[in-house]
Amino acid sequence: MTRRLALLSVALVASALLTGCGSVTIPIPTGDGGSVEVDTNGDGSVTVNGDGGSVTTGSGLPKGFPADEVPVIEGRVTGAMAIKQADGTQGYTFVVVVDDDIASATDKASGLLTDAGYKLENSVDSPGSTVRSLGSDAWMVVITVAAAEQGSGVNYVVATRQQ
Repeated sequence: MTRRLALLSVALVASALLTGCGSVTIPIPTGDGGSVEVDTNGDGSVTVNGDGGSVTTGSGLPKGFPADEVPVIEGRVTGAMAIKQADGTQGYTFVVVVDDDIASATDKASGLLTDAGYKLENSVDSPGSTVRSLGSDAWMVVITVAAAEQGSGVNYVVATRQQ
């Protein structure tokens, strides 16, 4: 009976995940007396919550991303992740695929940030990629631009600046 109930539970969760119908929250014991919760969010993203914070994955800009404070190049956002630690620090990472070459994509992405008041803190160029780190009082942003199948991929790593 217990085995059937477990299989039924797994089947229900799997069907909800596959169909994207609504939000499903699943508590999972961690083995040390604690637990984490996995939430399907109902929008194609998945969040794992625990005592140490949360991680959300999905497509599009990550949930809670401060788009009004951190300007992002226009393009197709893929592979997004948001991390919030228990102490309130936040981080986001995602890739924006654009039609531009590496140099143009780098200029556009870093230009949006400097126009918004960010200061260039570090820059590294290599034949196949460019890395720029820029900062404001609140945020640290590292962009890595590399060739993609068509155009370039602009990888953003955005984190709360430690004061």
